[in-house]
Amino acid sequence: MTDFYVIRSSGSDSNGGTSEGDAFESIVTGISAAYEAGTGGNNVYVKGNGNTYFVPFGISAAFNQGSFASTVIGYGETAGDDCVGGTYPIVESGFYINATGWSIRNFNIDYDALESQSRYGTNPNWGGVFSTGQRDCANLNVHISNSHSSGQYGSITFIDAGSGLKNHRLTASPGFIVKNPGQGVLGYGNGSVKATYNGIYADLSNCTFPDHNPAYFYNFNSNAHTGLVKFHAITCIAPDPSSYPMIGVSYKYDDANSAMRITGAIFVNCDIGIQIYSNSAQHTTQADLMSSWPTNGFIIEDCIFINCGTGIEFESGFDWPITLRNCAFYNSTTANISGSCIGLEGIEIATEDPWDSTNNQLNDYGMTLLNRQTHKGGSTSDFYTPNSDRPFYQIMGKGTSSFATTDEGNLSLGTGGVGDEVTVSGRTFQKVGENPTVWRRTS
Repeated sequence: MTDFYVIRSSGSDSNGGTSEGDAFESIVTGISAAYEAGTGGNNVYVKGNGNTYFVPFGISAAFNQGSFASTVIGYGETAGDDCVGGTYPIVESGFYINATGWSIRNFNIDYDALESQSRYGTNPNWGGVFSTGQRDCANLNVHISNSHSSGQYGSITFIDAGSGLKNHRLTASPGFIVKNPGQGVLGYGNGSVKATYNGIYADLSNCTFPDHNPAYFYNFNSNAHTGLVKFHAITCIAPDPSSYPMIGVSYKYDDANSAMRITGAIFVNCDIGIQIYSNSAQHTTQADLMSSWPTNGFIIEDCIFINCGTGIEFESGFDWPITLRNCAFYNSTTANISGSCIGLEGIEIATEDPWDSTNNQLNDYGMTLLNRQTHKGGSTSDFYTPNSDRPFYQIMGKGTSSFATTDEGNLSLGTGGVGDEVTVSGRTFQKVGENPTVWRRTS
């Protein structure tokens, strides 16, 4: 195993990259070096603390390393510190990973689709983090703005297949266009997907979905028998369902090798919070369904559904033996639960609005609805809790400052003359207008 280092402020891509004093400048060079080392299991350490990385990078299928693939890791002061006591490196582009086994951790990703296209000539189809076949991704804070609407996807898709995403926050600027959300904004499952999502906060209330009705937050629709998905502590805030209907989690049940657990989840403004249906080729009768049903394989527990059309929709024609307990509903415009579930217990109708729409989080009353959590459906060791001192619906990652600044230069709005330039965190700004004061980033 070899460790490589990337520091934009002091590195050079002509360096060897194996120490901080001999670090690379660009992340793409670090990725290439980790692959070419040939052993797999390498680390690419990317320094934060004011370093911003402009050049977009990706890990293509040419970098496949199987189960021994490498990890790209942001750090603050010391490699491996997960930015505790420091700030995440900033990446002004999207991560694109299309290689088996790679993982990424500890980054602020500020993706401007139009600027990425004009500045780098890159394909803006994938925004934020797109990843297939990775091991684990964690501690990512993604903000996306300025849609590029001509792409096939132009999406905010994170993970298509792989082992997991932990401690992730996603926000988008008003009017951001999500292309092809039928695959799922968070991800989709097909084939032999076995994925775990823990500590996910996604505010999609500013997004539009012109290509799909409905759109999906997560969509598993395989007939490949082996889909296992766990969701814990996820928050999905959808846009106005009357304009852009969204399904939170949609899952097609196939056979005894399928399973799904959703615990401690919050669905806001979804047309349907959770949708469960069957593979019609496998199941035509209740006996068909029961003959292949896995033991304790499907659990929906400690979830809250707020301002949804239907909270949970079970396909009609079956009595679903899903464990459904300790869930709360508020202002479901169509139904709290549609269809039949024979494993239902502890359902609560909220007596007041549990949602703080100003801050897009649960209010004090809403938190009382979650304080009932028991996790009867599985050991708590199955779940990832990144920060026990922070409510999980607000999880943003360790070292939680949004986008770092340093004391390099002094950008003081309202002072200085037109034409003055300052540098902050490696970016150059020029004052271009007075009354109102307007600064333009020039590099």
